[in-house]
Amino acid sequence: MKLYNAVEYSPEILNTEGIKQWGEIKAKYESSSILLVNGFSINFSETLQCRFLYEFFIGGCSHVAKQLLEKFETRNFEYILQNVETAKIVSEIFRINISHPETSKREIRDGLIYSINRIHPKPTDINHTWANGTS
Repeated sequence: MKLYNAVEYSPEILNTEGIKQWGEIKAKYESSSILLVNGFSINFSETLQCRFLYEFFIGGCSHVAKQLLEKFETRNFEYILQNVETAKIVSEIFRINISHPETSKREIRDGLIYSINRIHPKPTDINHTWANGTS
């Protein structure tokens, strides 16, 4: 059963609108710290809100990861990942040794993915009548 009615457009039409195919741009983003999240999923389960993901993650993360989220006063994991990457670049330019930025990035990225997987609703949890009405 489909949850939505998708309209398919050719890559050429999408390209004219500035929407690139992943294969065309993925090399540019392979070492990026961005995570793409489907905000529409929040309509299916409130547990995918940043607050729930944050609370689940913070309960099992390291002291360093917890400090990063608390010092930046955010629940936005992508923002923290971006700032850790920026700190790494700046420290390299100024030849400042910082402790394990890659370890922190990996913990936060993997912790977010794990949190999403643990609290993501199962297909049986979705109200398909409601979902079909959103299309």
